[in-house]
Amino acid sequence: MRYYLFLLLMIGVNVFSGEIKPLAQGDLWRKDIARTLRDDEGLHDGLLNLRRIEANTDIAYVCGLIKDKNDNFLPDAQGQYHLYDRVMVNGYKQRWVSAVHFDKAINSPQDVHCHYGKDVPLTSALLEAQIATLGRKDICQPVKANDPLKGDILSGLRARYVGDSNSLTLNGPLPTVKFVIDALCATDDYAYFFGKPLEDRASLFIHDDFDNRLRVVLRKSSDGAWHPMPENSVLTQQSKVSETYNGMLWESDLAQLAQACSVEGDTVMVTGKLHQLGSGKKAYWVVTPEKPLPCVRDADDSQPGWNQAMQLALTTDEQESFKELVGKKVTVGGDVSLALSAHHHTPLVLENLFRLTESK
Repeated sequence: MRYYLFLLLMIGVNVFSGEIKPLAQGDLWRKDIARTLRDDEGLHDGLLNLRRIEANTDIAYVCGLIKDKNDNFLPDAQGQYHLYDRVMVNGYKQRWVSAVHFDKAINSPQDVHCHYGKDVPLTSALLEAQIATLGRKDICQPVKANDPLKGDILSGLRARYVGDSNSLTLNGPLPTVKFVIDALCATDDYAYFFGKPLEDRASLFIHDDFDNRLRVVLRKSSDGAWHPMPENSVLTQQSKVSETYNGMLWESDLAQLAQACSVEGDTVMVTGKLHQLGSGKKAYWVVTPEKPLPCVRDADDSQPGWNQAMQLALTTDEQESFKELVGKKVTVGGDVSLALSAHHHTPLVLENLFRLTESK
């Protein structure tokens, strides 16, 4: 939770940071901020011609163009010049990071008009207000209790929460829960939740209160709904995002976590067509997912189409009970397993099934 507390402190009143001040040539902060901006933008061979740079220990405003080492302004392929116009914050992995972009292309170096001209007095409160309003492009900003975004994100969690994966029964009831929030932040496209479900009996395998907490990355889809990631993942009491952060969460961090590989034992939900292969006592069922799992750790992905079909671990009696679903589009949920025996006919197997229903 340290990153979350840091953000709250940063966006609140900076009692100890001091006020914004201009940074003169040779100032160590100025050099550090300029170096970070050059590194982030791949401007290693360029020099920043700064028209305005002011900062305190936590927050900075930077506006300038890039020059080559011969002191010439560098145009782009269209003959325009990129004005780097940023609010930056300090503290992400002990470095500066761009939080708000006012960048724009201009026709000539004489056309520089910084978002904050030199006649505008800069204060921490002014820049922090911009971060709170516009900073979600890059940095995961805290979601306030009265923000409708909070309800949208929690709806996404509830829709994919199934409880204790060790005690689920096929097509049995799923828990209805509320979530206690320890930390919740969001960018424009991703969200990070740390908390626990409430009103759901804890698994016998959970030994203390901290074990019952979830760390979840969510992504917003084109229809505005939020979905836990990676793709197809389902939330259980055993779900975790293994990596934690001591600094701020950047959108690129969340995007990377969203692409994390599934691992054996993860609970997933897939939709696809149900097929029966083989016959008699050797008959087995597979589902061909519309959205295959893109990455599963230790899976035999050398086989062509390794993720295009998943065998379902069903008993003969269960197959008889659901035989009318063969050939239909179904939604199936269970735990990811890797093929380990001659009875497994696909590299990926779904075991401990908790859902098998027709999908419209």
